[in-house]
Amino acid sequence: MVRNKKIFLLIIGLLVSYFIYSLFQTDHNKVKISVKKNEIIIDNFEMAKVVDEKNNFYKINAKQAIIDRTAKVADLIDFTLVYKKGETDMTAKADAGTLIDEVKVDVNGKIVGTVNDLDFETSKNGTFHYDFDTEIGVLTGNVVVNNVEGTILADKAIIYHNQNSVEFNGNVKVIYTN
Repeated sequence: MVRNKKIFLLIIGLLVSYFIYSLFQTDHNKVKISVKKNEIIIDNFEMAKVVDEKNNFYKINAKQAIIDRTAKVADLIDFTLVYKKGETDMTAKADAGTLIDEVKVDVNGKIVGTVNDLDFETSKNGTFHYDFDTEIGVLTGNVVVNNVEGTILADKAIIYHNQNSVEFNGNVKVIYTN
C-alpha cells in the first residue's frame, strides 16, 4: 500500500509540475507563419518577358518578390529593371517597387539608372511609373539627368518612347559642360 501511495504521489507531482511549467512557458520560441491565400514569396526572383515580335524585352531581378496571384501584382524588394527596345537600352535600380499585371511598373524611393548614354537618378522621394503597353514613363522627385554634354535638373521627366522624346516639367535647369 505504501508503494502504491508513492507512485500515486509521484504521478500527481509530475502532473502538477507539467501544469506549472506550461502555465509559465513563453511563446517566444514558437514560429507563427501567416500565409495569405494566393500569395507567393520568391527569393532571388528573376523574370523576363518579350514585349513584341522583334524580341524586344524587359527583365526584372529582385532580392525578393511577393506575388499576389489573384491581383496579378508583384511587390519587388531591391530590384533591377532592364528594358531593351530598338535603339533603347534602359536599366533602373531601386529599393522597392511594384509590377502590375506584367504591364506596368511603379517604383518609389531613390531610383538610379541609365538610358543609352544618359545617366539618371532621383531623390529618395522619387517615383517612376512606366507602362509597357503605351510606352510612356513618368519620373518625379528632383530628377537629375547627366551625359557628356551636360546635366538637366527637373521636378518631373515624362518619357515618350514611341516619339523618342523626353519632356521635362516643373523647375527645369540645364547646365552645359564646357
